[in-house]
Formats: sequence, structure tokens, C-alpha cells
Amino acid sequence: MRQLVGEESFRDIERTFFTSFTGRSATTQDYIDVADRVSGRDLTGYVRAWMYGDTTPPMPGHPDWVSNTD
Repeated sequence: MRQLVGEESFRDIERTFFTSFTGRSATTQDYIDVADRVSGRDLTGYVRAWMYGDTTPPMPGHPDWVSNTD
């Protein structure tokens, strides 16, 4: 995800998620919601493909990668 949204946005996502859920449990959807809000993009398909897909999706930056979130 870092390569998809950029280093600064990724750090902001991680920081926001950590501070929002410190001391309590969170779901995958909670993470997706934070990532969407912080990045300003719909990353649902991307995150769900990594978490629940039968195969690992191609990684951003690789020649065969195509974004499905734009």
C-alpha cells in the first residue's frame, strides 16, 4: 500500500489507525475506513484483495501491476 498511496500518506494511515484504535480491537473494515479517509481514495478493493484473495495481487511498481482503485 505504501507504493500505491505514497510514503507520507501511508505513514499518516498507520499513525491514524494506531491512535484511533489504541487499547481496543479493530477490524479489517476499520483499517480500510481509516485508509480511505486519510488517503482520500477508495482502497477497499485493494486491501480486500490482499487480505482475502486466493492469490497475492501484483505489487505496485511491478511491470504487470494495474491499479483497480483509480
